[in-house]
Amino acid sequence: MFHSFGIFFLGNVIIGQALVGLIVLYLLGATVGPTDGATTPILVASLFADIAMAATIVVWLRLRHEPIVPLLGVPERGRWMTEIAIGIASGAILYVVVDFAVANGVTWLVQEVSNKHVVSPHQLSPALSTAGKVLAAFVSIAIAPAAEELFFRGILFRGVRDRRGFVPAAAVSSVAFGLAHWGTGDWRGSLILVLSMMVTGLGLAFLYEHRKNLVTNIAAHAMFNIIGIVLLFRFPKFGT
Repeated sequence: MFHSFGIFFLGNVIIGQALVGLIVLYLLGATVGPTDGATTPILVASLFADIAMAATIVVWLRLRHEPIVPLLGVPERGRWMTEIAIGIASGAILYVVVDFAVANGVTWLVQEVSNKHVVSPHQLSPALSTAGKVLAAFVSIAIAPAAEELFFRGILFRGVRDRRGFVPAAAVSSVAFGLAHWGTGDWRGSLILVLSMMVTGLGLAFLYEHRKNLVTNIAAHAMFNIIGIVLLFRFPKFGT
């Protein structure tokens, strides 16, 4: 379990975000500050940060002489399309539950407690250029689901699950997944997003527990992001 936390801080926080991400932002001449969603420079930094995180995990597993593919789980031959279909359907259902039920409930609660009008911040800037939107789609659909599922479910959830059971593993991985989405704007809006992503993390942990392979989870995560991107760029009021 402690190895899982260690690789989280090394791969995601230190190497991915603090080192690679900030270096890329510096090279692009960009700064991190309050913004309504990720801009193109932030997306570029996120791309390299996710790749660095995934590479760190692979190297870590290699150094431990752990078989990567069997360890993380893949579908049996002939079941790939079935698992991908289950993942797509699960991702769509999860988005509806989180975005239209959980997020609204959490928003109401935060507004009642703070006595202020609060909205969840966009994770992507609606003002992205065409090139920025293409990059956003690539990062959100192809890179982020694979890198994040590799770590949050394949490493963190599984590491805790094998020692402490499903409930602690789901709780730990979901909290970490939610906190990884903390934004740079108003803390109340970031809190709504984090709590919503924690519920998303719970759903993805449940899916991994029952399907026992990352292919299903990556498909679900990608579908979740696809819906959010489409809604954001077509209907900014409802997008993620």
